[in-house]
Amino acid sequence: MRKLVQCVLMVVVIASSSIIASAQFQFPAYGPSECVATAKRALPGASDASIVAVLTAGISLPVGQSSISLGMSSKDGKSPLWIYVVRSASLDTVAFVPLVRILACIAPPVDIPIQGLDPSIFGDVALPDKFTSGTALIDALGQDSAFSAFRSKHPDSTSTFAFISGSPIGDATGLPISGAVWVVTWGGSLTDMGSGGPGSGGPPGGGLTCLHSIESGLTFCIEAPVASVSGDEAADLGIRLAPNPAHDLGLLSLPASWVGTTLTVDAIDATGTVYAIDHNARIDAPTMAMNLSMLPQGTYALRLRTPQATVHVPVVIVR
Repeated sequence: MRKLVQCVLMVVVIASSSIIASAQFQFPAYGPSECVATAKRALPGASDASIVAVLTAGISLPVGQSSISLGMSSKDGKSPLWIYVVRSASLDTVAFVPLVRILACIAPPVDIPIQGLDPSIFGDVALPDKFTSGTALIDALGQDSAFSAFRSKHPDSTSTFAFISGSPIGDATGLPISGAVWVVTWGGSLTDMGSGGPGSGGPPGGGLTCLHSIESGLTFCIEAPVASVSGDEAADLGIRLAPNPAHDLGLLSLPASWVGTTLTVDAIDATGTVYAIDHNARIDAPTMAMNLSMLPQGTYALRLRTPQATVHVPVVIVR
């Protein structure tokens, strides 16, 4: 499960870093069950293609004076982009297939390289032909009072992460669920679950995580306390810059518990010289674009300061 969590976090960085410069408009949102047939056809010659997982990450991409939001809406369970994990046993192949839906289900008109992901972490169990999706998923989550209260308080929110996997996760989490399960997080981090969940001694990320079992219909949500992170906890909680080494532009991945606060970013070189990158920038999403063009080639400590924490992230600049 921890590997799956790390993979989903990596999707946030990889997908957003590749489309941040070229995305030009807001894609229409849709429910993930709508593009299953198209995703299966993405493997040429695979007569046995099946979907073993579907996921999306709630990132906000700046485009000019506005931004494009990619994430599952708490209103209707839809997202502008879903990534389908497609498997063919006959071809011994697993593919990551990102799709948008503009009249039909198509590959997004931007490059989204899904690199560094281990297909085996998603397992090989296919999703059922029909699975809870879109408004039906939101209605199912609404069975839990914690989600209902959250949606009432934040009616326009989008999820930080949302994924459905065909492989059972009950054994990994100790939760009473089996078969295909949705895991959806708002304002928190899936590292909570990878560390054993709230109250288990793992690092708290804050927010609300909801699970919905397709097989049993069981739905429940877990609230996690908000906590700051610092020092060596940075890498464990997914605080990193991509790409690294970097050139002029980098994408900074942050804990979702920092969303809504402010961030000051400096780069410190080996001589102690401090380069100001950003000052008191409001964190509106768990990823932020960083302009690094003023930094000479070399090795730096990227100092991130919020009202609650100071974190240092190593970065190499190449010219």
